[in-house]
Amino acid sequence: MTRYFILALLLLSIISCNNEESNVEKKTSTPLLAMVMQDDQYGFIDTKGNFIIEPQYPLARTFSNGVACVNIGGNRENALIGGAIGGKNVFINTKNEIQFNNFSSSSPMSFYNGVAIIQNDDNTFSFMNQQGQIVANNYTTLGDCEDGLIPAVLDKKIGFLDLNGQWKIELPFKYFIGPYNERLSCFSDVDKRLKGYFNTQGEIAIPAQFKSANNFQDGLARVQKEETYYFINPQGEKAFKKEFIYTSNFSEGLCALESSGQWGFIDKQGELAIPYQDFEGVRDFSEGLAAIKKDGKVGYINKKGVVVIEPAFDNGLPFKNGYAIIQMKGKIGFIDKKGKLVIEAKFQRAGNFVDPNASNPIMKVN
Repeated sequence: MTRYFILALLLLSIISCNNEESNVEKKTSTPLLAMVMQDDQYGFIDTKGNFIIEPQYPLARTFSNGVACVNIGGNRENALIGGAIGGKNVFINTKNEIQFNNFSSSSPMSFYNGVAIIQNDDNTFSFMNQQGQIVANNYTTLGDCEDGLIPAVLDKKIGFLDLNGQWKIELPFKYFIGPYNERLSCFSDVDKRLKGYFNTQGEIAIPAQFKSANNFQDGLARVQKEETYYFINPQGEKAFKKEFIYTSNFSEGLCALESSGQWGFIDKQGELAIPYQDFEGVRDFSEGLAAIKKDGKVGYINKKGVVVIEPAFDNGLPFKNGYAIIQMKGKIGFIDKKGKLVIEAKFQRAGNFVDPNASNPIMKVN
């Protein structure tokens, strides 16, 4: 129930009302919106559950940078395919108006940090800026934009592009590279078969020495040299001495780990901050709460390890902007941070409530 997000480039393509609510919405310049599916069609709702855009699309993605990708004219008749077949994919604004002079793609698209990666019909990649202009075209592979840098492969050329589509960093063609995170990019040296990290100048900040390595999260990265895992800081030094058979990544200063079928959380000194408890699984902390599973049901604990939302749901995802997606009897709804079901479980699928003008990644949660 953890996330592992290192994207390899080279041979592979980068491949799914109460006071609390009022306080959340006051923090954003625009109302929060969530993508939902009802009766096999996608639309968008506000935090009261009202449709701002009625269900009408066979495929949609969460709003990001002011627009959302939707599919027009496709169908969902093939149960083996988890999306729409055919049709065209376009960007809409929150008024449901098609943007960028009706630009369309045969593949779904999403903006993130001001860049939309587009897969062309010939399986090459392009990227679009927020003005709807194609800045770079026909690349072998393009990855997510972080720190103003986009991992790219063009034939036998590899490195990072800037937001103008110019090569900012060129690297020897012997690396697998991924997007930056916290100004470091995890790479794999094909010759050494080991992993290390580049800084934003393309220099090796942490030499290739790890059998396994994750991107930096919350200031630390999980790495592996032998059989056990440990954490390093941005200087490549061990954050603390302890090593583990299995851990999650750090989030909000805590990291989940499992021992003898129980789960607890360590702090950034490697000390047990939340004692082991008889949970079947946990998720990372988000907005001060972490989902836990006990006796087949999902609830939430606070940073003291106290269950503050009793396990009552079939599934539950991390909180975002004061709301969490939950599942009950095969349907999806939303709860607030008090555990109150604020939008009944009636949807087939859903995305998080987000500020549509913010930069929101595609949700990648197991």
